Amino acid sequence: MLGISDPSCTVNTSQCAFGFDDTSDTDTVLGILRGRVTRMPKISVEPFFKDLIEQTLNEWKSSKTLNEGLIFHHQLQPNSCQYREGEEYCILHHIQNGSYGDVFCVQDKRTGFECAAKRIPLSHFSSEEVSTWSALDSPRVVELFGAVREGLNIVLFMDLKPACLSQLLKEMNSLPEDLALHYLHQSLEALEHLHHRKVLHLDVKVDNVLLSADCRDTFLCDFGLSETLDDNGRSTEAFRGAALPGTETHMAPEVARGDRLCAKADVWSSCCMLLHMLNGCQPWIRYYSPPLCLQIVNEPPPLWEVPSNCNNFTAKVFRAVGGLSPWSIKSACEKLYHGKNQNEVTSSSLSPVTPTKPSAALSAPTMYWVSPWRTTAVDEDSNDHDSEEGDGLLNQGMGVPARITAG
Repeated sequence: MLGISDPSCTVNTSQCAFGFDDTSDTDTVLGILRGRVTRMPKISVEPFFKDLIEQTLNEWKSSKTLNEGLIFHHQLQPNSCQYREGEEYCILHHIQNGSYGDVFCVQDKRTGFECAAKRIPLSHFSSEEVSTWSALDSPRVVELFGAVREGLNIVLFMDLKPACLSQLLKEMNSLPEDLALHYLHQSLEALEHLHHRKVLHLDVKVDNVLLSADCRDTFLCDFGLSETLDDNGRSTEAFRGAALPGTETHMAPEVARGDRLCAKADVWSSCCMLLHMLNGCQPWIRYYSPPLCLQIVNEPPPLWEVPSNCNNFTAKVFRAVGGLSPWSIKSACEKLYHGKNQNEVTSSSLSPVTPTKPSAALSAPTMYWVSPWRTTAVDEDSNDHDSEEGDGLLNQGMGVPARITAG
């Protein structure tokens, strides 16, 4: 019957109150879940997946077919404890290719429910992506519906959104200031939730922000590089891999140095995303050639890339990065909408968006040696120096580099 799942593949809430502090309980749970797809509420799935990857990575080249994992959504229904492409669900169409996996629109065959599915090779999968993502519960974060191993791949099922910020930006070349700040504000709400749950995203950019059908609401996605923070709000260890995580143009200096990280890294990336939305191109690349790590570590933050026609409230947003606190930036965004100059910000750009090709002037922003808002910002820095902490990117000798070659 439609909508009735196999009860043998469902674990109720009381049965999911496992005592993961006890190793024997963990082993028992792993024994129950091994080799089957189980539908259950979102609980701490990290022990299961870390153990799963540890055991299966050594055998990933084998031809043995395995189908096991966890389903969190009631309309994704395993059959005989299996959930397989072409059997229990089918692919409707391809959505996009990613660095670590491909994304599809899929449909459950029993219920007709549609969602997105990201297929990741087992060799590229991080168990932390599932353990951090499953712990989140925010309207500004794409919801995870399940994680299932199919042979040599991991398939992550998630909420399906109709649009992506990167595509909107590509079609419009650059975004109006008020719309860009609207998207930044909502993205910071998502980051505030992540950091409260002791999760770092570490890859905040327009490609990882999805949109509602009317382009009013944003949803943060892709937790493939996410990390868990300790009780002091720091990543558990400094990066020691062969390549730095994340997107180079949005990388915070501490990421480029390989230091232990905190919430500041995500906030830095979010402001790089704002520069991308305002200018239509990613920061740094108009002035420097890759690799950019040395410039990011040694140069002051790229505030010279803020468009000259931005109002003073936008300047406050970027100045807040000096403190690198998501709350200080969120406060600056709120001033944009609720401050004394609210009449300067219209709601025209916040109406449902129909992407159109911008004029040539918008697609190629004029470069200025000094933006007019910066003079006001410097004066405000002088006045606020005794009363504000961490407002200081401009107090760090921020200005246009001595040698800049356009293009």
